[in-house]
Order: sequence, then structure tokens, then C-alpha cells
Amino acid sequence: MRIQNVPNTFQPKYTSTYPGYSAGKNMEEIFYDYYINTHTTTSVQSSYVYLPVFWTSYYISHGYGQHIDELYDWLDTLDKTKKYFTIVQNASGIYVKNFDLQLTVFSAGGGGLNINNHQTVHEIHFHGFTRSCFFGVKGDYDIPLLCLPSLPMNNITRDIFCSFMGRYDTHKCRMDMKHILSPVIYNNKYQYMESSDHKTYCNILNRSIFTLAPRGYG
Repeated sequence: MRIQNVPNTFQPKYTSTYPGYSAGKNMEEIFYDYYINTHTTTSVQSSYVYLPVFWTSYYISHGYGQHIDELYDWLDTLDKTKKYFTIVQNASGIYVKNFDLQLTVFSAGGGGLNINNHQTVHEIHFHGFTRSCFFGVKGDYDIPLLCLPSLPMNNITRDIFCSFMGRYDTHKCRMDMKHILSPVIYNNKYQYMESSDHKTYCNILNRSIFTLAPRGYG
């Protein structure tokens, strides 16, 4: 399997600070490092070409995807007769000028190939909040949203039936969840709380049989 040569400007050096315990690399960089360190020319037989653009880091450092004409122009130079695949963490997926590129998207944030317009992201109103949310085309394949370092898996008693930790106000379904489940939060089998410190976060996850992960922006 071939890897597409990508200009350095599309693999920017960016240190992610989200989540707070992150080692600083997004999914694109994590996969790229794994691929480079484990791949040989004969290890994977495929007609697909790997496109190692660091989409999330590039978008964040270019106005969150608002100033990416250089990337648009470069993507337009790729051989349209070839099939490509890529990894993306950015919840809005990948912005393209049009859909003439045969690009399969493995998405950790939900989004796939999209045109950056009002149909991709728009405001929703719920419970007194107004938030921008992604409503564009989803990725071809969903992959887990991972982070390094990974959470420690402690061998402790799972005494919490179900838990949720995070912001309630990023999507209507989260607020609906809070309203529905609030009457039972004082039951010891349930834990629902706003984002907390990393130690508490790890502890609650390890003690939980189920952990809720409703959509937010993406």
C-alpha cells in the first residue's frame, strides 16, 4: 500500500490541549506514527493510497477550517483515478471543493467529506441555549475517539451501573438526558456530573458498567 507524499504545511506541528491529560497528538498523528513505524511495502496489499494529512491540527491552526484555500488547491491536484483513504478526528470531517476525489474517510469525530457551507454546520436552539452543531455528511467508517495516554484500567469493583461526565449544553440530546435522568442521580447506581479532574474521571469510568456518550457538537 502506498502513502501519498504530503507537503509539510499540511502536517503542522500542533500540540493538542484537549482533553487536558492528552499527550498532545490528535488521531491523525497517532495513526501516522503507527503506520510509519509498522508498515512495510509488503505488509498490506491494497489499491488504496494513504493520505496522511493532519486535518484537525491544520484546521485548528487555520481559523478552524475557514482559511484553507491552500489545502483545497492541493487536494485538487491529486490523481482522481486513484482511491485514497485517510483518518480524521475533526468532528466536521474533511472540507473539499467538490466530491470528485475518491477518498474513504475513517472518522473519529463523525464527519466525512463535506462542503463548508451553512448545510454542514448550523445553529440549534434548545432549553434556552443556542449552539452550533454539525449536520453534514458522516464518515464512511466510524472509529473510536482515542487519546494518548490511554486511561488506566484498574481492577476495581464496578459499583456504578451507569455514568456520564461532561458538558450538558453542547447538544439537545444531552440536555434531554440530564432532565430525564436527574430524578435518579441520587441513587448510588447512577453518577452524573459535569467535567471534573482527571483522577475523578478515571475513577468513575473504571467503576462504571456503562458510560453514556451522547453526541455533542459532532
